[in-house]
Amino acid sequence: MSGAHWSCSGCGGALYVLSDTRGPGAAIRFWEVDHQATVSACPLAHLLPLRGTATALLALTGINQILGRP
Repeated sequence: MSGAHWSCSGCGGALYVLSDTRGPGAAIRFWEVDHQATVSACPLAHLLPLRGTATALLALTGINQILGRP
């Protein structure tokens, strides 16, 4: 996902995506997705920040509701 620019499907605002492995060689990553800047009227604000563990960003539970087009 490095270099991808994701937008929020609710408001079109830019999102940041952070990930971190849980130890050397770990297949599961910790993910965090949120707006890059404060958005005053996003219908998905109650879902953000989205945090959780998954093997890939698109496998993160709830991500399909949040991500717009990269």
